[in-house]
Amino acid sequence: MPPVTTAKKLIVYHQTYHHDGKLQSILPLIEDVQPIITHVVFAALHINVTLQDEEGGAAHDSDEPSLSPARKKRCLHLTLNDHSPDDRCYDQVWREKSLLQSKGVKTMLLLGGAAHGTISELDYAPGSYESNQQRFEIAYGLVRDLLIRKDFDGIDLDVEEPMSQSGAERLIRRLRQDFPKTFLITMSPMAPGLQGGRELSLLDYSGLEETCGHLIDWYHVQFYNGWGSAEDARGYGKLTETAFDPRRLVLTILSSPTHGHGFVNIDGIDKTVQMIRAGHPSFAGVACWEYFASGRNNKEGDASEKQWYSRLSAILGLAPSASDSA
Repeated sequence: MPPVTTAKKLIVYHQTYHHDGKLQSILPLIEDVQPIITHVVFAALHINVTLQDEEGGAAHDSDEPSLSPARKKRCLHLTLNDHSPDDRCYDQVWREKSLLQSKGVKTMLLLGGAAHGTISELDYAPGSYESNQQRFEIAYGLVRDLLIRKDFDGIDLDVEEPMSQSGAERLIRRLRQDFPKTFLITMSPMAPGLQGGRELSLLDYSGLEETCGHLIDWYHVQFYNGWGSAEDARGYGKLTETAFDPRRLVLTILSSPTHGHGFVNIDGIDKTVQMIRAGHPSFAGVACWEYFASGRNNKEGDASEKQWYSRLSAILGLAPSASDSA
């Protein structure tokens, strides 16, 4: 098992980088002497496949249709949400990422999510071992090179489509092999996945913990959108009845009702965290989906994100609340 700590984490997912053409700056969370948060997970990286005619494919006269179709080759490219990670629209986002790191905040990249196709490119697929390994190397190489080029501190594997157990193990082991020990590898299962139930990935997380737990730093356990509730500590308590160490289990919640269903307001989260801490003082902390509109009931209006995370930081004992420091 990797080294664990009792220090609490306050993790924020950051996906809505622009709204109505305006950058949604995350820098307010680090403008004080001490950053409000400990980690930022940039979302979401996707692997996309296009089919292109191969050079030397079936040639035919322009005036006469070909009797045999042109051969196609699979071409892969990455997108961060809807654009290439190297698109100019992300220039300021990457500058803010560097500033986060300069303040000691760890930055991670979410791979996967709700858009299907990414995980299947990294999983075992029907066919020969050689062709499968080549397919994996191409897809994995794109992800690895981006992580290095953009200088991320870690990766969050958000598997929301079926994945084979062997495919998950291969990906985790390869990441741990190719990056330094300080590089963070986390996963984001739905709560039932750690309680012996089924969730979108269909992975056996208990089995994964046995084979690769020493390679995984912690889990962001989703308690929203029907996969559990953060209204009280009962769901989190069920996790600790399994083989999972609470020091590696982060309570993941919604920061706004605009992001899904199962939102719990900040006072309710305060009560839940206190109940969890009473039974499991070493629990890992809290993660929020997502930064944009945190603490708001709609996507418009004055920004209140910093207030939401200041309050959470105080709840976790990381820093004084905004009201206390005013």
